[in-house]
Amino acid sequence: MSPNETLTGAIVGYGQVAHAAHTPAFMRRGWQIAAVVDENRERLQAAQDAWPGVRSYRTIDELLKLERNLDFIDIATPPTVHVPQVMAALSRGFHVLCEKPLALTVTDFARIWDAAERAGRVVYTVHNWIHAPIVSMLLEAVASGVLGKISHVEFHTLRDRPATQAVAGSWRTRVSESGGGILVDHGWHCLYILRRLLGERPKVLACRLEPDSGEAEEEATVFFRTAGATALMYLTWRASFRSNRVVVYGSGGSAELLDDELVVSRSGNTARTPFPEKLSKGSAHPEWFESMLGDFQKALRSPEAARQNLEEAAFCVATISLAYRSRSTPAIEGDKDIPAPSAPGPSAQADKRPGGRADVRHGEGKPGRPARGPGGPK
Repeated sequence: MSPNETLTGAIVGYGQVAHAAHTPAFMRRGWQIAAVVDENRERLQAAQDAWPGVRSYRTIDELLKLERNLDFIDIATPPTVHVPQVMAALSRGFHVLCEKPLALTVTDFARIWDAAERAGRVVYTVHNWIHAPIVSMLLEAVASGVLGKISHVEFHTLRDRPATQAVAGSWRTRVSESGGGILVDHGWHCLYILRRLLGERPKVLACRLEPDSGEAEEEATVFFRTAGATALMYLTWRASFRSNRVVVYGSGGSAELLDDELVVSRSGNTARTPFPEKLSKGSAHPEWFESMLGDFQKALRSPEAARQNLEEAAFCVATISLAYRSRSTPAIEGDKDIPAPSAPGPSAQADKRPGGRADVRHGEGKPGRPARGPGGPK
């Protein structure tokens, strides 16, 4: 597959993110959307207006029975239906691009990884925030080594409400559809960025969710550690304003992302880089999604690129699952491992471990098998 090849896909779930982010990004890249799935007639009409001649379906099963000449399926539905839809697309031999969260439990994640391996197809989670210019510059600064050995990272994500929908009604605060609250919605982004900043999988030390009753949490605080570093993640929908702040401390300096400014300090010298737009502005970000499509296309050619994305998703799933499991306890034992998938990426050519199953370990689960028991919120 050529890096500049034009792809043709189908969108499943034509809500706010598909309409405001995916559609303009596909158009700018010259990709085609041949079919759209949505149970809502208003959203189907919006898709038809955006993509004249697009074929419309009410369910993914209808689409999969009739569509054959597609390069990928783009899943942009509420989180609790991601797993069955991804599995259905894989069963028909399609590559899958899926909005976060890919899954809500470690067991479901392992099922997806196994299915992708067996089908020889790529499952790629939308990790678009690493393509925000200010985040990209922060990651480059850390990767270059100018900050030295990283010792501490903090994320502060402040919002005054959940993201709005393109049409009336929001699933983000209904756990039956969202699978959780701000930890699922914003925490996922912070987690895959955190993993890149630290260069390894940190362990969860403690977590606080509010409310702590099984409803969609509006605030979340999670503490992490590695052998040589600590981290903090604070997320809220209860702030009086919108803001994103990330702080990274290293042995050679520090970096602070202040929504629309990156400040790097080293040996008494401070470099300030302003950006024209706040990181916290809006929720669609089609330009980030468009840039990420290049990574997705690379993953279709490179098993290693596909594996990296799945490993980041594995860390996100495991951390969120562990946080929800901790609702009834004040802290989590720090020596319990975040899962470290050892299975190869979703490629028919990649080497498989005996049995061909993904090795996803979680907490006290047995090696080579997903742990049984609660994963997502109840």
